[in-house]
Amino acid sequence: YSLEGLLLSGEQGQASPADLPVLGDVAELGRLLARRRVDEAFIVGGAADLATLAPAAQRLIETGKVVSFVSPPGWIQQGVRGRVTEFSGVPMLSFGPMSRDGLHGGMKRSLDVALSGAGLLLAAPVMLVIAALIRLFDPGPVVFTQGRVGRGGRPIRVHKFRTMRMDAERLLKADPDLYARYVRNDFKLPLRDDPRISRLGRFLRKSSLDELPQLWNILKGDMSFVGPRPIVPSELDNYRPYTDLLLSVRPGLTGYWQVNGRSSVHYPDRAYMELDYAGRHSILADLAIVAKTVPAVIKRKGAE
Repeated sequence: YSLEGLLLSGEQGQASPADLPVLGDVAELGRLLARRRVDEAFIVGGAADLATLAPAAQRLIETGKVVSFVSPPGWIQQGVRGRVTEFSGVPMLSFGPMSRDGLHGGMKRSLDVALSGAGLLLAAPVMLVIAALIRLFDPGPVVFTQGRVGRGGRPIRVHKFRTMRMDAERLLKADPDLYARYVRNDFKLPLRDDPRISRLGRFLRKSSLDELPQLWNILKGDMSFVGPRPIVPSELDNYRPYTDLLLSVRPGLTGYWQVNGRSSVHYPDRAYMELDYAGRHSILADLAIVAKTVPAVIKRKGAE
C-alpha cells in the first residue's frame, strides 16, 4: 500500500492521529477523488461513527473503490480476530466461536476416530519397539501420564512415552543455577540443556514419536486430531479473558501452533494462535493442518 493521507470527520478537528498528512475533512471526499487516484479507503471509527461515515462509504463504493472497515469494538482485545460473515445479504464482522451444526461435529469426530484408529494399528510395531527400548535403557514406567484441561474445562489424562530419566528431579536440583533458570523460564528448559531427558528421550521428542500414545486419547474422545495443544490448569491464565473460547473445542495432537513454530513460539503469541483456531476452525482448515504436520515433524520445526 502507498498511503495517501487522512480525511478526518468534523469532530476530530485537524490533528493527525498518525504520521500521515491530513488531506482535509470527510465532507471534501468528492473533491479529493476528483484530483487524486485512490484505489482503497479504510474507514476507522467506533460504532457511533459508522452512521456518520456511511454516506462517505457509499460514495466510495459507487465510484468503484474498495472500502474496508477498521472498527473493532473497544472491548475486543488482541488475541481474538473477527471474521466477515453475512446474514440475509447484510455483511457483518463477527467475533467468538463460529456457529456450526451437528454435521460439522459429527464429521470432525468421525475423522478423529478413523485417523486415530488407523494410526494405532499402523504404529503398533513402532510403539512396541519404543516401549522395549525405554525399558532396556532406563527401566521404569514406559508411559508418562499427566493431567490436562479438556473441552469444557473437564480434567483429562494425557499419555506420552516417558522421555525423562527416573532420577530427573535429582539431576535438576543438583545444579542450583540450572534450577533457577528452570523456574525463571516457566518451569521449562530447552531440550538441549535439560539433563533430565534421556538420550532416547531426546530422539523421541525431536521426532514427536513420544506423542504416539495420544492416539488413544483421541480414540477415547478426550482429544481431537487437530486442536489447541492440551494445557495444564496453570496455563489457563495465559488465555484470559478468553478461556471459555479456548475450552469450546477439544485439545489436539497437532494444531495451528504446532505447525507454525511449536516450542519456538511462546506466550502470548501461542495463545493468539490457539484462540484464533478455536474461533475459526473448519474441516478444511483441519485437513490443511494435518497436511502441514508431516513436513513440520520431518523438519523438527520448534521441537524443543
